[in-house]
Amino acid sequence: MSNSPHDDFAKEYLTEICRDYGETISSADVRSEIRQVDILFNPTKEFPTSANTLGLLRKMLQKTCLLKIYRNSVKPEDIRKCLGKLFDVRKSKIKLSRREERKVALGEFPILWIINRRCIRKFWLDLGQLRVKNGMLGFIFWEKSL
Repeated sequence: MSNSPHDDFAKEYLTEICRDYGETISSADVRSEIRQVDILFNPTKEFPTSANTLGLLRKMLQKTCLLKIYRNSVKPEDIRKCLGKLFDVRKSKIKLSRREERKVALGEFPILWIINRRCIRKFWLDLGQLRVKNGMLGFIFWEKSL
């Protein structure tokens, strides 16, 4: 766990919410060097059909994802670290698929969600990625480029 009560609470809360809908691994190890993601979520069953169930979190949890929670503003180095962990998880998935002698479809790779209560607009504009998709202001979507 972390040194921050906020981070611990956020991880525990999200882990409990997600547990009913799939496999949740809190502080999952990421290989290459021992690193951890806050939460690795792998859905194992369908969500209820009610659109109100979990709201936006329901959309986020539709496929395997890494959830990284930040209490303070995210810095460029934080994003790089998260992306490094995402790529390590993808690499592990590719290695496993080679052992099983099958190809990994692009849709099988996990998504990275960075949850942050503060957003420095200039930082995201510098990345050239701040845009609204389906009315979700404050969410960054790199799905086409990554």
